[in-house]
Amino acid sequence: MTYIDKSDVNLNPDSELDPFWVTGFCDAESSFSMFITKSYTSKIGYTVSPCFTITLHIRDLAILKSIQAFF
Repeated sequence: MTYIDKSDVNLNPDSELDPFWVTGFCDAESSFSMFITKSYTSKIGYTVSPCFTITLHIRDLAILKSIQAFF
């Protein structure tokens, strides 16, 4: 198993990140949620909203922007 330090990642938003690194990073730092709300305009009466969230410190904003560009 190879450990990749955050400092080893190319933080240029235009560069390509390694998909395996992104997978591991998201596994550790992200969550996926579903929000179900009542809706009067929906045919079934409810709206389902999926949400993918990555929470990082402000100093890691460049990493977050790189991951956003990846997706």
